[in-house]
Amino acid sequence: MESINPKDHRKVSWSELPPDLLISVIERLDLRYDIFNLWRVCKTWRTTVSHTLVSENILSPLIPHCYPSGDATTTDLRVGMGSVIRIQSLVNPNLPPCLLTVIEITSGKLYIKSPLFHHVATRQQFNPYPHNLPKDFPHVLDLSRFHVSELSRFHILIYKIKSMLTIKYKVVLIKDPNCESRATINNYTLVEIVEMSQGQSLSATRFVANNVVEKHDVIFETKERIKMRDLVEFKGKIYAVDNVGILYSMDYHTLKMSKITKVDTFKSKKYLVVSSSSELYLVCRKRTRKVKSDNFSVFKLNEELKKWDKITSIGDDKILFVTFNGCYFVSTNDFPGWKGNCIVFHYDKYIRTLNKYVVGVFHLDSGDYGTLDSFPGYSNVLWPPPSWMWTDTCSSTGGD
Repeated sequence: MESINPKDHRKVSWSELPPDLLISVIERLDLRYDIFNLWRVCKTWRTTVSHTLVSENILSPLIPHCYPSGDATTTDLRVGMGSVIRIQSLVNPNLPPCLLTVIEITSGKLYIKSPLFHHVATRQQFNPYPHNLPKDFPHVLDLSRFHVSELSRFHILIYKIKSMLTIKYKVVLIKDPNCESRATINNYTLVEIVEMSQGQSLSATRFVANNVVEKHDVIFETKERIKMRDLVEFKGKIYAVDNVGILYSMDYHTLKMSKITKVDTFKSKKYLVVSSSSELYLVCRKRTRKVKSDNFSVFKLNEELKKWDKITSIGDDKILFVTFNGCYFVSTNDFPGWKGNCIVFHYDKYIRTLNKYVVGVFHLDSGDYGTLDSFPGYSNVLWPPPSWMWTDTCSSTGGD
C-alpha cells in the first residue's frame, strides 16, 4: 500500500469548492434565508449563487400559506412565520446590537415589529406611536450589511374582518409524526387558541389537499369550563396550559388532550417556553395595578415524575424574554452589559407624556424589578431601531 506523505496535504479554502458542486448544494436549500447565509461566505460564492434556484419564501419553504376560512365575515386565512433576529454592525462591532422581530405575511417580504409588542411597525407620520419606525427608516433594509443571527421562531395566523388586518400569535403548526418523507403543507396541522362560549379552548385545522381543510375541536377529558392561556410544540407534540395551571399534551391523530400535571398559580398569567436544550418551562406572572408589584415564578417540567419543579435560576448566562408572540431564551453573550438570570417583559402601560411603553426587567435571584432604563449598563437594544442601521456608519457587503 502506498504511503501518504503528510506534507502533500494542504488546507483547501471553501472558496475553491468547484462551481458544479456548489450549485448541487444550493439546489438542496429551500429558503432564501439559507441562500443568503451561503452568499455571505465569500466573493466567489456570491458570484455563483443564483436566487432563481429557490422559492420566494424567506423564513419557511411551506408558508405563508392561504386557505379558506369558511366564514362569510372573514377573508381567507393565511399561516405565516415570524422570527426574532439580532442585528450587529459589521463595521463597528462595539456598537450595541439591535433586536428586531420580522414576520413574513406575503412570500418574499418581511415586515418589522418590536420584539416585545404585537403591533406591526409603520413609518412615523403626524401622530407617531412608540411601536412605529423612525420616519427616516429606509423602505428596504439590506441585511447583508450586518451580522444577523436568529434567536427564535414562531407561527402566526393572519386574517381580515371588515378590512381590518388581524394577526394572531397563539398558534402552532405541527408536523404529522408519522411523516417520514419530505413534508408538504398537507402533512401539517394548525392548532390555535379560540374563543368559545364556555371560555378559551383549542381548535385544529388539518390541511388535506388542494386548498381543502378540515376543522376540528380539540377533545378534553374534562367537561369543566376551560380557559387556555398558551401552547407550544415540545418534542413533536402540542403542550398547552390553562388559567389554573393544568398542563395538557395533545395526541396528533385523535386530537385528544391528556392532563399531565398542575401547578397552583391561579391568579397569574401563564406562558410556556421551550429551551434550546429541549426542556419545558412554565412562567407565571402575577400582576396588579401597581407596576412595582409584578412578580414572576418559573417552573421546569420534570418529565419522569410528571410534575413542575419550581426553580430560582434559569442560569447566569441566560435571559428570558416574555412577549406577545411567545417566550424565548437568549444568551448574555449576545447582550454585553446585561446580567443573566433575569426576565425581560412588556408591561401593558403606555406613558403618554413620554410616548413610550414600559419594558420591565425582573431578576430571579434577588426579586428586583425595574424598568429597562433603571438598570445601568443595560443598553436599550429593543426599540426603536438605531440610526446606524441605515447610515454610512455601518455599510458593508459581507465577508471576502
